Parts: sequence; structure tokens; C-alpha cells
Amino acid sequence: MSRLLIAVWIAAGGILVFLLFVPPVVGLADQGDYGRITSAFKIQYPPDLPKADRDFCYIQTKFVVIRDRRSGSARLPYFSSELLFVGAAVTLHSILFNPSTFDIRALGAVHSVAFLAALGLVLYSGSLLSRTPKTALAVLLLFIFGDIGYLAYFNSFFSEPASFVFGLAYIGSALQLVGAHRRTLWHLSFVTISASLFIAAKSQNIPLAAVIAGFSLVLYPDPADIGQAVERRLRCVGLPYSCCSRNIVQPCERNQK
Repeated sequence: MSRLLIAVWIAAGGILVFLLFVPPVVGLADQGDYGRITSAFKIQYPPDLPKADRDFCYIQTKFVVIRDRRSGSARLPYFSSELLFVGAAVTLHSILFNPSTFDIRALGAVHSVAFLAALGLVLYSGSLLSRTPKTALAVLLLFIFGDIGYLAYFNSFFSEPASFVFGLAYIGSALQLVGAHRRTLWHLSFVTISASLFIAAKSQNIPLAAVIAGFSLVLYPDPADIGQAVERRLRCVGLPYSCCSRNIVQPCERNQK
């Protein structure tokens, strides 16, 4: 792990802590869209919170988790890869704190960890660069993606954080694929998963699937190489079975003789 990567993580972590966790915390107010995500995990506003303070006002950090589903709420959750982050945050909060409450800063923490991982992936993908261009890349990453306009979404139930983080992960995985001396099945899987999660974050990202698919046709390894890699792994899996079969069948054949 390079010193530059550690320095970027420390700087980005400091920005995240200052904006999202040090009072007054930065976040976004509900504009009527929170219910699409919160209903899947039975998260609601506290009953004593005035309705005027719920929507189009200020960020609310405290929520409650109910056992019974709210009347009129959809049984099927809103489909978004953001549900992965919210599910992880709810689980983490229920283990460490009161399971009947939820602090939105737990979600901000999960978003922050995923963001730092994606940021590190992009910087690590530029390992072939010399020192000066790599330092310039690190500065640009902090300057662009460390903007409050992006990070404020981390303390919210909007789907933009999933689009932001998984989009950044797709860039990093695509750079890994481009810079690889030999493109393997692992590169293909990582690019495909990150692209799929990015597209699934918001319905507005679906038209980008055609662009990503066209770009991927150029980047993906030769299908023959993929077939050979799969064949090698199947051989490794089938080797113990073939050895056992050989040890069992051969004695039986000798006994028959």
C-alpha cells in the first residue's frame, strides 16, 4: 500500500468526518422520496416530530424502526442498489445500538466506507503512472469527488450515493481492466458487477447501460480466454472426484476379473 493512497484516505476521511459526523452535520432533507427506501426496512419519522419538520425542511438524523408495516405502504420494496447500503446500515445500527431506532449517520458511515474503497480502487488503478501524474490524479480525486455537493447525499435516503459510489467503482474496475497485462475472468466479473450496481442505483442510469455495454465489448477479454479459465477451474473442481472414482472403480474391475 503506497503512502499516496494512505494520504488520500486520511484526507478524504477527514473531509467525511467533518461534514457528516461533526455537529452541525451536513445532509439533505426529505423531499418526499425517502419512503421508497425506508419502507423496505420499516423506518419512520418519530411520532412526536411535527409534520412541517419532516419534508422540505432540514436534515433529520433520528428515526424509529417499527415492527408492523405502515398501512398503505407497498409490500414490494423500491428496487435500487442503494438498498444494499441501507440494509447494511440498519443491521450495523441494530447490533451496536437500539434496534428500534435508527440514526441516519450510520448510513453515512456505510456510504463513507464504500466511497473510500472506491476512491482507493481508482487511485490503485493508476499504479502504472509515474509519481507526478499519480499525485495529480490524487489531488483531482479529492477536489472533485470530495465536494460537499456529492457527500451531502451520504446522510440521506436518496439513491444518489449508490449511483456515485458504484459509478466510481466502475471507473476503477475499468481502469484495472485496461491496465492489466492479461485480462482475466476476475476483471470481467468485477467490471460487470460494478456496472450492474451502478445501473441499478437509479432508473435514470438505465439508458447508460447501452453505452457501458458498447464500451465493455472493447475492454472485455477474448471469449476463448474466458472459456479456458472456466475449463481450468472446472478441472480443479473435478480433480478430486476423478481421483476418487479411479480408486473405487479400478478395484471393482479387478475383483470382477
